Amino acid sequence: MKNIVYIIKKILLSDNIIVNFINNNETKKENVLTYKRFTSKHPKYKFIPFKKYGACFIELDKYDSFDHYLKKINGKNSAAYYRRKSIKNDFTFSEIDMNDFIDDIYTINTSSQNRQNRKMDSKYLKKKSHYKNSKLFKCYGIIKDKQLVAYAEIGFHGEFISFNKLLGHKNFQNFGIMYHLIINVIEEAVKGNLAIKWVYYDMYFGASKGLKEFKKKFLFQTYNVTWKIQ
Repeated sequence: MKNIVYIIKKILLSDNIIVNFINNNETKKENVLTYKRFTSKHPKYKFIPFKKYGACFIELDKYDSFDHYLKKINGKNSAAYYRRKSIKNDFTFSEIDMNDFIDDIYTINTSSQNRQNRKMDSKYLKKKSHYKNSKLFKCYGIIKDKQLVAYAEIGFHGEFISFNKLLGHKNFQNFGIMYHLIINVIEEAVKGNLAIKWVYYDMYFGASKGLKEFKKKFLFQTYNVTWKIQ
């Protein structure tokens, strides 16, 4: 009962926003599929849309520049601090082709049996022979000594980017590689496309306490979102 009251209170206190999928000829098909998935019925609570209440966003218009955002997430044990730690230990950020790192991706996916107190989805435990390239999604990684140690698949949906996949090797987590990866993806969004207004990282409700605290370090906030497609 307490949990239900908390959820209702959190929803009522969250701002309501409209976020647009913006199509072009190359991304329309994949964009429409993502839009339909986000606006479909919740798999458990059929009376509400899937990705509506408690969506985690960074509103980029709140920041004058990437440097302004970086200052806001700075401080002791902050996201910016752990990013610097990763950089100092010679980890580098780069856009990647997943097909160049098939072995490393499988190693990352299987480096831990559990993520955020949940067992790894079985689809990650099977080694792929090939990854299909997409006009809608880009992949970024953290690399050291030619080894991929973390990767993120990012959807570029017009008005927002979304973290579709985000995984790091268990043995390198203490170096701050995930902070490095996420912050640099945000930098790519801020500097690369003025049309992007939002960074989306899944939902607040249902996430573990650790994941909620992790998102807070990047200043993700919860919103009730109405998805629209143009």
